[in-house]
Amino acid sequence: TRGTSPGVLLGTVGYVSPEQVKGQTPDSRSDVFALGTVLYEMVSGRSAFAGDTAPEVLAAILRDEPRALESLQHGVPASVEMVVRRCLAKRPSDRFSSARAVEAALETTLSTLEPSRASGSRAVESRGPYPGLSAFTEADAERFFGREAEVEALWEKLRRARLLAVIGPSGAGKTSLVRAGLVPARPSGWGTIVATPGVAPMRALALALVDELPPDTETMKQLLGFDEPDVAFSMVKKWRETHLEAVLVLDQFEELFTLNPPEVQDRFAALLGRLANEADVHVLLSMRDDFLMQCHDQAPLDQVFEHLTPLASLSEEGMRRALVAPARREGFSFEDDALVD
Repeated sequence: TRGTSPGVLLGTVGYVSPEQVKGQTPDSRSDVFALGTVLYEMVSGRSAFAGDTAPEVLAAILRDEPRALESLQHGVPASVEMVVRRCLAKRPSDRFSSARAVEAALETTLSTLEPSRASGSRAVESRGPYPGLSAFTEADAERFFGREAEVEALWEKLRRARLLAVIGPSGAGKTSLVRAGLVPARPSGWGTIVATPGVAPMRALALALVDELPPDTETMKQLLGFDEPDVAFSMVKKWRETHLEAVLVLDQFEELFTLNPPEVQDRFAALLGRLANEADVHVLLSMRDDFLMQCHDQAPLDQVFEHLTPLASLSEEGMRRALVAPARREGFSFEDDALVD
């Protein structure tokens, strides 16, 4: 879909970006737009921008918003709709920055659609002591071993700090630490909520909160307006007031930067800062270390640099416990210590 220069349009009508129609210089975000039109057509079976002639199609690209995918194909998840919509944003700055970012968003979306299938298949199998390549979840707390010292140290920090972060490389075990280690070990009287930003961080927070609030009509009405920061703040504060202390965990926090446009990043970061400073909520960010500096660009998140917890690889003793203890709980044993080594 790339144009060779301003004013020169190359590509198939219906798949070119608005800036190309205008004769502007395209970049990688123009390709993202083209990818969005293909994704739209794959899901709905229809072109995103229709017209009887090429000029009508080009006019639609500049002017029209495609019909909602759900209206054309029943059962399309809202998360898929949001990924496609962001690809098809009229302004390049509102789109994903690259195809790699689209890939990450789709992977996140698919992972949220698969757990029920995965849990169903696991249930019919005999229970093994390890989750394999999957991250540990709250349900795996009884077989999560090797990070006891890190969990204890993190709770000590949480008692003192309002905004802090657990950082580490991809695959270090951050999600397992917070979900199977930190949350199940919460002190008496403490409430915890865990959410991942995804492509709609406000909505993700609302979904994490919904089971913690009374299921009355007024609560449901407020949840519908959760995208408004003041509404979100008041509802999280309402949940906080039902506990002695409260921790909001944002796992895979790098998704805020990889899956969302700058204005969403700013709005959500501001909300987290308010929750920590005004609502007496302990906010814990769990994220890849290579995205840490993007928190520095968000003034409300500056406090995380005072309370960082780098998650290193398991110690030798921790790794030994991670191997032996879960197996022992499920009735397995190793033939000898050499095999453990």
